[in-house]
Amino acid sequence: MCKGPTWMKGNSLYNLTEESLTKWQDDCEAGCICTCREDGRGNRVIVVNFSSAELNRLPQALPENTTELGMRDKHLENIDASFKNVAPHGEVLSLRNNLISRLSANSLPSKLHSLDLRGNTINKPPHVLVLERNLTSLWLSGNPFQCECDDYAFKQWLDAHDNVLLRQKCDTMIHHLSLSYTVVLVVILIPSAAYFYAERRQKAWMSMQGVCSWAHCISDGDLDAENLFDVFLSFSSKDASWVLEQLIPGLEAAALSYCTYERNFKGGFLLQDIIHDAVACSRRTVLLLTR
Repeated sequence: MCKGPTWMKGNSLYNLTEESLTKWQDDCEAGCICTCREDGRGNRVIVVNFSSAELNRLPQALPENTTELGMRDKHLENIDASFKNVAPHGEVLSLRNNLISRLSANSLPSKLHSLDLRGNTINKPPHVLVLERNLTSLWLSGNPFQCECDDYAFKQWLDAHDNVLLRQKCDTMIHHLSLSYTVVLVVILIPSAAYFYAERRQKAWMSMQGVCSWAHCISDGDLDAENLFDVFLSFSSKDASWVLEQLIPGLEAAALSYCTYERNFKGGFLLQDIIHDAVACSRRTVLLLTR
């Protein structure tokens, strides 16, 4: 028979479900979902989810030892300094899809290691915040960052902690660079591919006409024998993860060799010359275009 906590008093342990055992009611505001579980060290962990509650403010109180807090889609505009006193043991915080434009490290719990700020209105990369909090997971996508010269320090932090930032995007820098690179790539790649396609067709026709003795043609079976790669993959950096996770494993499974910018291109040469050589050295060319 259960003696505590108060909402469990008098219940038989044998009749309790997982939901009733993990539900936490002490200091849990109306409309919120509070649950408890045991961490790897045998300590009790309280998880509070305000996302379904009809609140547009920060909670006034939280269950003791709350370590995970979710406040998604609450139209919050700022997090004041009192919040770290409300959640002093907070380690995981989700503020996704709010209206936060600026966030100070002084308003966040000192033990915080996971922070989700996706879909807010932050326009300045939070360099001071990441320096003052030992974050191991950070989400920032969906914010209208204005990437300027004084943000280079944050760029250096990104380079040193690329495993922490799970997704990054600057509306005024990365998007435009990626788009420009794609346009240049298409402009250079299409004429190069057309040239080599026409040249190959010409060689094949001359081979069939028996005039290869002076034209250095090759037979039908050897038209692609001189190429180093089976396929040249051309894609935007935005699609790199999909190519690495989906496309390339399929090529490797089929025992096909491939050429990519990151894997095979050398520095110190003009981009058009590099692409020209890549097309020339590959039997086929795949140009991946996405929105």
